[in-house]
Amino acid sequence: MSRGKSMDGLLKLLKLRSIKHKLKAIFAMLVVLPIIIIGIYAYVVSKSNVTELTKASMQGSAEVIFNGIETGVKRETDVIKFFSYEEAFRGALDHADADPYTLSAEMTETIEPLIWYYIGSDNDIEEIHIYSEKIKEDRIGEFLSYPEDEEVKKWYEMCKSENGSIWVMNGKGDVYIIKSLLDAATTSKMIGMITLKVDKKRFFSATTSTRYMDNGLAIVDSSNKIVTKKELRSSELDRKVIEDILEGKYAELDGFKSTDDYLIIKAGEMNNGWKLYYYIDSREMLADEITILLGDLIIAITILVLGFVIASQMANRLCSRIEGLNIIAEDIKRGDFEVAIVDEEKDEIGQLYDAMISMAAQLKAMVDEIKRRNERELFLKENDIHYRDWLFDFVVEKKQRYSRDCKCQEFWC
Repeated sequence: MSRGKSMDGLLKLLKLRSIKHKLKAIFAMLVVLPIIIIGIYAYVVSKSNVTELTKASMQGSAEVIFNGIETGVKRETDVIKFFSYEEAFRGALDHADADPYTLSAEMTETIEPLIWYYIGSDNDIEEIHIYSEKIKEDRIGEFLSYPEDEEVKKWYEMCKSENGSIWVMNGKGDVYIIKSLLDAATTSKMIGMITLKVDKKRFFSATTSTRYMDNGLAIVDSSNKIVTKKELRSSELDRKVIEDILEGKYAELDGFKSTDDYLIIKAGEMNNGWKLYYYIDSREMLADEITILLGDLIIAITILVLGFVIASQMANRLCSRIEGLNIIAEDIKRGDFEVAIVDEEKDEIGQLYDAMISMAAQLKAMVDEIKRRNERELFLKENDIHYRDWLFDFVVEKKQRYSRDCKCQEFWC
């Protein structure tokens, strides 16, 4: 009852007097309300799916890049380890001050060919060089030098306290692997340092080969310096993301972090201490959501138009049948019982048509019967008048004849 009252109140509010317009309004509301509900539900589900798809794609892209760079890190670390295990070279280097010729021969016959081999076979290697304070000359051959550069000296001191491979950057942003060379006899005394410079463009090519949306990427080393990065189209937003990363906001991040401006994921930490951060502009997700919303609106409008057209056709059809009933009622009102409109539908309106036609037939039969009775009564009345006239004449005539007969009898008497 409350629903019916609310619908009547809404129709009164719309001031729709025509039943056709009321039916169209009802049909329209019956179509619009489900579309709105389904549209909102579809948008929410689609938005959630876009978010999950974005996260899955970011996760996949970050893992591909991470694994590619991690493989390169292991490969180049193994190369520099290989040179550090050359005992003959290490022995010659340890006694370079007393026997420089053996060192020179070892460099020429063994080390330099190996260096050229690795540089030629591995596109990620740009340069391999060895430094040692054991040599008296500034340089022996092409790949062995005395540490004179301030940055090289700094690295040399680092290697004295760390025997493992260390990934460092110079002031220009070039990436190196450095490792101490220990004496062959005791493996406890540092006698030199080997450095491997990677070709940064080729080594980090995986960062540009994989792209999802407008993605950015940053690799940060253990000293919280940017090793390499790929910027977003929005330089301002990219600077904000980098600032947040360098401030340590995501140092302990495990999984995804969503902000108003961007979505970021930390892929993990590599063996050399590098951390990879992969992020996208949230507006890219918003663009996908708008696309989905537009698609939903187009579908909703299409369904609404089709629904309104179908509703209009149904309303017109229903109203034309009701109008036919009105015509029949008007004809009966005027006394015309010959119904010419026929409805072949079997619904309630069709039943009403049958009832109206049956009623018209019955009224016609009743009117015809009344007419027939009236005509008969009129005929009887007319005959009765003629009979009265005849009877009156007959009585008068009888009376006159009787009077004459009485007079004759008196005369004869």
